[in-house]
Amino acid sequence: MTYKNDFPDVQVNVGYNELWNASDLRLQVGVSVNIPLDFGKRSARKAASDYQLNSARTDIQYLHNQLLAELEQALSRAEEAQHAIELCREQLIPIAQQSLTASQSDYQEGIADFSNVIQAEQALLEARLLLSRSMADQYQAHAEIDRLVGGRLWPFEFSGH
Repeated sequence: MTYKNDFPDVQVNVGYNELWNASDLRLQVGVSVNIPLDFGKRSARKAASDYQLNSARTDIQYLHNQLLAELEQALSRAEEAQHAIELCREQLIPIAQQSLTASQSDYQEGIADFSNVIQAEQALLEARLLLSRSMADQYQAHAEIDRLVGGRLWPFEFSGH
């Protein structure tokens, strides 16, 4: 827009003036040329325009970098949650289940107290709770990733059926 103002403005006018007595004078054709001579103002407008353009580019780059940083954090949280889920499923819950089974067996044989069974049951519940929390963290990280990529991670809407 600024550079457009640097060029001469040319206008062509055609008119018919009924006030003239002679009919050959009634048709009027005119050309007007407006040449911009304010060179100082022009260079100031260009400088201001260039500053605004560079400022906008800097803002876009800053937002781009910020978006990438947030995306990397969300990906890291999702990966961390996935590792926690695998740990719970493959190690913590099976070990807690084995411990509960052993405690129940020892209690039935009269070798251990009922409090051991309660503690083993509590450890199993805590492992399952950790699994649920890890899954929730993963879902939240995936939702954040989906938001950051503009809703393109899961393009289909889920119906309530």
